[in-house]
Amino acid sequence: QPQAKVLVGWPGESCWQVGLAVEDSPALGAPRVGALPDVVPEGTLLNMVLRRMHRPRSCSYQLLLEHQRPSCIQGLRWTPLTNSEESLDFSESLEQASTERVLRAGRQLHRHLLATCPNLIRDRKYHLRLYRQCCSGRELVDGILALGLGVHSRSQVVGICQVLLDEGALCHVKHDWAFQDRDAQFYRFPGPEPEPVGTHEMEEELAEAVALLSQRGPDALLTVALRKPPGQRTDEELDLIFEELLHIKAVAHLSNSVKRELAAVLLFEPHSKAGTVCKSSRA
Repeated sequence: QPQAKVLVGWPGESCWQVGLAVEDSPALGAPRVGALPDVVPEGTLLNMVLRRMHRPRSCSYQLLLEHQRPSCIQGLRWTPLTNSEESLDFSESLEQASTERVLRAGRQLHRHLLATCPNLIRDRKYHLRLYRQCCSGRELVDGILALGLGVHSRSQVVGICQVLLDEGALCHVKHDWAFQDRDAQFYRFPGPEPEPVGTHEMEEELAEAVALLSQRGPDALLTVALRKPPGQRTDEELDLIFEELLHIKAVAHLSNSVKRELAAVLLFEPHSKAGTVCKSSRA
């Protein structure tokens, strides 16, 4: 049987052309039923897929064979095991990958701000104290708004900055955990200054970074609102919690007035296991 050439990749992204593994190759060993071969030689299709594919369960992969009918290989989906140590490791790797993506997005945003706003990050003096290489919250929001990459409101940018703050891609000079759009609050990007790159490459990476941060921004703002004591929540934060309650089936039978009262008293409690329900004795 002639060896076909295969393209492996996501639609719209680069593809890798490799050869099909020969089924009777002694290097492959005798695969178990429903399992991968014990040894996957370098340069084979299976080896390429395992090295290139991302692991989230929502990702699908399509293998396109040249000069073959499309029905020869329908597709490939990675499904992690459940209720096992492997699934716990998978969840941890997903969380780590998510954090790394935010850290990378923070570096890309930092690089672009240095190129477009060279005076944004500098030494600041406030109340007789000197803060090295930082910018105010208001100036940072202004700088990100000026990028014009689908971000149109200050609240959106505050959400972006909160995501960066939560993941350690942005730091408050006094280690406060809630981002504030104010002149007297100072923030800095940790680590060394990122090296400059080409203009076209920087614009593409920046667009992806802002899109990722914008997607996660609303959840970050909601978490901040729920972590605050009820008496310290702003009207905007109460509206944000109320809007979230409108999408929760467990309270769908309650009136809007009751939901608004709930928005004022709900608190954030993290749990190690999803689906945990707690009853609190606090009034």
